[in-house]
Amino acid sequence: MKSSFLLKEWARRDNRHATMAEGFAFLMTNFGNRRFILGVDPAHGIHLKGLGSLLNQGEEAKRAACGKSVASRWYEGNCPFFNYRIIDSPQDGTLLSHEEIVEILFAFGT
Repeated sequence: MKSSFLLKEWARRDNRHATMAEGFAFLMTNFGNRRFILGVDPAHGIHLKGLGSLLNQGEEAKRAACGKSVASRWYEGNCPFFNYRIIDSPQDGTLLSHEEIVEILFAFGT
């Protein structure tokens, strides 16, 4: 698997592939279907406040259904430095599938 710590910066500046040639304002990275990081470009003035809470609700329900500890939570980006611009899955990985995360993301966006 190839990876780059510059992926976020390249995606934000990708004027050739992004709609309206302004780079990608949102990026969702998937690390082996266990860890996910969702983030928005601060230059666009948008945030993900509330998305972390929805992901935590989904995570808790899935963990309870599987008999797993519900102590692991998604980081909601609620420190002043991140200001709800980054969401990170639990450190021990998420039980939510990629599809479930996307479904929650779309529900958040409507």
